[in-house]
Amino acid sequence: MKLLKSEHGVTHGFANLIALKALEGNAPTATSDDLVTAQYSGPKQNLRPIYDALIKAVNQFGKDVGCRSLAEEGLCQPPSEQAVRDRATVDENTC
Repeated sequence: MKLLKSEHGVTHGFANLIALKALEGNAPTATSDDLVTAQYSGPKQNLRPIYDALIKAVNQFGKDVGCRSLAEEGLCQPPSEQAVRDRATVDENTC
């Protein structure tokens, strides 16, 4: 990390990310579905239908509410103001 920071001007956070990615090598990256499946395995498997129903319901709320997975955990939050403006522009241009 010291080399990345001193010789390449990389910030500490990015140097850390580069180092972690380098250490991972060719290890496969978990997908959103893999992480959710792991989260609701074993003793928590009975909670998976609740999660699925919640995601399904949130996806029906409309354009002002979005559901995304963060680390891909299914965290629901409103989209950014810019995303709402972008969607409105696309909708106006396609009608």
